[in-house]
Amino acid sequence: MYLDRYQKKQSKLDAANKMLPTLKSRLKGNEELLSAHLQENKDLSNQIDAIKQKVDVGIACLLRQEGLEKTKRSELETLLKEVAAMEDEISSWRTEECRQNKLIAILGAQREIKAREATRARTSERDAREQVKVKELVILDLSKKVSQVRNRLKEFSALYDVAKNEKNKYINLVLSSSQALAEMKEKTKILMNEVSVVLSSF
Repeated sequence: MYLDRYQKKQSKLDAANKMLPTLKSRLKGNEELLSAHLQENKDLSNQIDAIKQKVDVGIACLLRQEGLEKTKRSELETLLKEVAAMEDEISSWRTEECRQNKLIAILGAQREIKAREATRARTSERDAREQVKVKELVILDLSKKVSQVRNRLKEFSALYDVAKNEKNKYINLVLSSSQALAEMKEKTKILMNEVSVVLSSF
């Protein structure tokens, strides 16, 4: 029973230990991915700032130059569209960043849970080992007692055999004595009959 419990605790400990490297690897990968996203977000922010500066310069030039060509307007509109697209992309990256932060938090919580489970499993394993040691000592003590009882049983069996042999010997003597007594009684009876016959003849 204790051995089964020990084996179950050992298997749980092994499973928890096997899962910890996977969770750590996933956590590390997500942290690296988040770091890459943050760097990319920073780069995009710098690009947007540069584009905004260009737009501001273009607007200033537009204000200074009344006769802005049509091509310049087209470029300005293109830049404004690019800025809007980049802002949308930054927004999506921020959403992804929040999602990755939540995932990292979940993985961290799972790692803590598995670490606690591994600690409990190790404690249970240690307790099971101690209980097995105690049971082994009890079994050893009981084995010694069984050996002593067997030795005493052998001694009593030998004494019983001796008593049985003595009993058979005495029974044989009693039977012999009974048979001799019966023979003596028969002889005495015959002699008494003979004496009676002799007495009656006088």
